[in-house]
Amino acid sequence: MANFETTLKKLQSKYRSRFLKLFKTSKEYKEFVDLIKQAKDNSFSSISRVESRKFDETWIQEIERGIVGINNIINNPKRFIKFQSEVVPIEMAKKTGSESIRHLAMNSQYIKQIDEKGTIMPEKILNISTDDDLGIYENRFVVTLIRKLVRFIELRHDYIQKKAEVRDSDLVFMKSRLEIEGSLLEYEGKLRLSVPSAEDGNKEANDLLLKRIVELRQRVIFLLSSEFMRTLKDATPVNNPINVTNILKSNADYIKCYELWKFLDRYDQLGVSFQIKETTNQFNDSNLNDLYAHIGASYLAIDSERTKKIKVKNDQVKKYKVHPHFDKPILTKDLTDDKFLSFDEKKKVSIKTLTLAQEVALKKRREEAEKRRKEKEAQKAKERQKLLERREKEKERQRLAAIEAKKRAEAKRLEMLERSRLKALEDAERKKEQERQKAEAAALKKLMDEERKKLLEARRYVKWLANEQRKSENQAVLEKAPISEEGPEFLTPESPQTEDHSKEGE
Repeated sequence: MANFETTLKKLQSKYRSRFLKLFKTSKEYKEFVDLIKQAKDNSFSSISRVESRKFDETWIQEIERGIVGINNIINNPKRFIKFQSEVVPIEMAKKTGSESIRHLAMNSQYIKQIDEKGTIMPEKILNISTDDDLGIYENRFVVTLIRKLVRFIELRHDYIQKKAEVRDSDLVFMKSRLEIEGSLLEYEGKLRLSVPSAEDGNKEANDLLLKRIVELRQRVIFLLSSEFMRTLKDATPVNNPINVTNILKSNADYIKCYELWKFLDRYDQLGVSFQIKETTNQFNDSNLNDLYAHIGASYLAIDSERTKKIKVKNDQVKKYKVHPHFDKPILTKDLTDDKFLSFDEKKKVSIKTLTLAQEVALKKRREEAEKRRKEKEAQKAKERQKLLERREKEKERQRLAAIEAKKRAEAKRLEMLERSRLKALEDAERKKEQERQKAEAAALKKLMDEERKKLLEARRYVKWLANEQRKSENQAVLEKAPISEEGPEFLTPESPQTEDHSKEGE
C-alpha cells in the first residue's frame, strides 16, 4: 500500500464533491435529503472555544528559595553532642584529653607505677566518648517539611501532567426527527474537533514553568532519599503550631524553612488557572447541506430489516421551506472538563436535562450547602476569635503575673535592704553600748584605784599620826612621873598602857 499525505480540508472537499455528484445524479437521494430538510424538529448549534492556561509562579519561586535552606541543613545539620565519661582499664580507653589527665591527678589510686624517668603508667583512666544526636526538634521540623513539600509538589505535578492540557475546539450539535408513514427516525449527535492550543502566545513561557516544576519534583525526591532523611526516618514528626525556637529564629537556613512551612500552610491553590474564550458560530447554506447529508447518511447507515418496509415516495416531499432551529449549545454537558472544577471538590457534571422542580430542588440544596458552609466558616471564625481572646487573656495573665512577680521581687529586695539597715543599726548600737560599758568599767576602775590609793594614804597618815601621839603621850608621862629608887620607869611596847594607847590611836 503506497504512502500518502493529505489534509482534512482536502478530504472534506472530496467528500463534498462526491455528495454533490450523488445529489445531482440520484433524484431519490435528493428527495430523501429534502424530506429531512422539511422536518420541523431539526436543530443545530455550533461553538468554537479557545483555551489557555496561566501558571502561578509564586509557589515555584517560594519553593526554590526555601529548598536552598533545606539543602544547606541536610548537608550540615545542627547536632546535640552528648558527652559520656567512664573510668575504664587503660587498654579499653578510646579517647582521652585534658579532663582525663586532671581526673588521674586527683585519683592517684588509678596509677599503676611511675618509672625512674617520671613516666606515669596508669592502670585505669577516664575515657570520654561523644555521641552526635540529630533528632533535635529543629531537624524533625525539617524532616516533616520535606515530606510536606513532596505531597505539595506531587499533587500539583500530577494534576498538571494529567489534566492541565489545553486545546482549541470546534463543536457542532445536531438533532433531527423525521416521520415517514408512521415510522420515526431520530438522530442526535455531535461533532468535535480539537487541536493543541497556542495559549495566546504563552506556550513557550508555560513550557519553561513546567520544566521548573519537574526539576523541583526531582530535587525534593532527592531530598527524600538523602542520608539525613534515612537517619531520621523514625523521628517523630512535628505539627502546628510550630514552636519557634532560637535556632528557627536566628539561623538563616532554618528561617527559610520556617517561612516555606508558613507559605505551604496558607497556599491552597493548584497553581494553574484557565482562561476560556467561547464564540457561537453561524451556519451558512453550504454548512447546512453538509450536515443534512451527514444526517441522511446516518439514517441510511442503519442496518435493519425494518428499513425494507419504510417507503419514501415522491409525493411526500412538499414544496415549502422550513428553517431549522439554531439552539444555544449546553456546554456544561459536552466541553466541561474536571480540570475546570473547584480544586476542593470535583463534582461530576450531569448531562441530564433537569425539570423545573429538579432545578428548584437543586437550587435549594445549593443554597442550603452554601448556608452550611457560611455557618461553618462563621463557627470557625468564632472559634478562631475565641482562641485569639484566650491567647490575649493568657498573655495579659502572664504580663500581670510578671508584674506581680517583679513587685514581689522588689518588695523582697526592699525588705532585705531594710533588714540589712536595721541589722547595721543594731550592730552599731551594740558596739556603742559595749564601748560605753567598757568606758564606764574603765572609769569605775580608775575611781576605785584612786579611792584605794586615798584610803591607803589615809591609813598611812592615821598610823603616823597615832605614832606621833603615842610619842607625845609617852613624853608627857615621863615628864610628870616621880623618880623612884629603882630608877625611872619607862614604858615599853609590851606594857598594857602602851597597848591601850595603841588601841586608842587606832
